Amino acid sequence: MLIKILKKILLFICPFVLFSCEIINSEEGIPSYIYIDKIDFVTDYDLHGTNSSKIVDAWINVDGNLLGVFELPARIPILKTGTHEVMVRAGIKVNGIAASRAIYPYYTSYKLNMNLTAAKIDTIHPVVTYTDFTIFKWKDDFEDAGLSLVTTKKSYTPINRYATSLIDSIPNSYLGDFAAGSVMSGDSLMIFECQTIDSVYLSYNPIFLELNYKCNNSIVVGMFVNKTTTTIQKAAITLNPSEKQWNKIYINLTDIVKQNPDALHYNIFIGARKSQYNIDNNKEAWLYFDNVKLVTF
Repeated sequence: MLIKILKKILLFICPFVLFSCEIINSEEGIPSYIYIDKIDFVTDYDLHGTNSSKIVDAWINVDGNLLGVFELPARIPILKTGTHEVMVRAGIKVNGIAASRAIYPYYTSYKLNMNLTAAKIDTIHPVVTYTDFTIFKWKDDFEDAGLSLVTTKKSYTPINRYATSLIDSIPNSYLGDFAAGSVMSGDSLMIFECQTIDSVYLSYNPIFLELNYKCNNSIVVGMFVNKTTTTIQKAAITLNPSEKQWNKIYINLTDIVKQNPDALHYNIFIGARKSQYNIDNNKEAWLYFDNVKLVTF
């Protein structure tokens, strides 16, 4: 009786085992692969400024359908063979937050037709630039002697241009020769704050401020919202110290504009209050920033 039961169980199981093996061994179940080390970003300097970027993800579409989001570098499996259209879009961390990853709307996509082969790894080298519809409302890399920023009445210390060779022992090509910033000396509370000299009009389209920065003190970035009878100051983000290396951030300012439909125009501000740590240790508090770009469309 037991033998008969076992035979029936085996007869029931075997077809599924054989079917599963066929799936695993079939060419359709073996993915082809695309390998992307990084997404290169290029610019026309006269139009766009420097090629500073911080692209962290590749958003992949195959034949117009989203395959997924892949942190770079990435080996990307695709369950297709033959010729297919692959599109790569550049992903960033909005406001520097790892949980807020998105396609950067002002970078172009990279497309190519690929002949995919099961189990084969094809390496591609995507290149993107700014889209044709990108508008630069404000752009400064501080290479010229004249500054587009001025200190506010709150500021204890001036804004200056600093040679990047003095800031960094190893120069970064995208930084150029100069950056802007300020140094707060002494052991008492000090404030630095600057704003754009020219105000800008902004609509509800996505608005990002691109910024390279290096500092040993927290920095606040935001906007002065200029209305008919008043001006209000709105902080967008506080940047933590980045003392050892330059960091790049994409700051989303869209919500501030949407929350102020009666605004006439805006000024960007960058400020810092000397930290208690730097005061207690009688340390200079310093902040440098470069390659600022206010982009929209």
